[in-house]
Amino acid sequence: MSRDETLRTQIKEALTHDDRVATRSIEVASSNGIVTIEGLSPSYGSILAAIEIVASFPRCRGVINRQVLDVPCARTA
Repeated sequence: MSRDETLRTQIKEALTHDDRVATRSIEVASSNGIVTIEGLSPSYGSILAAIEIVASFPRCRGVINRQVLDVPCARTA
């Protein structure tokens, strides 16, 4: 397993075990230690928690955040 694959696996596991993060909607990719996370998130807190977790890994050289806040559309009458 390559360093990027190992890093990706470790990050996905860490995200799964953190209650602040909605992991079902987050995809993780890594290239040369630069980690990209993307997907829908239910809150800003969840987005920030995911970034914090990813950045905490020593092998992570940077985080590209492509998470989007999943807000229901307001209906207009």
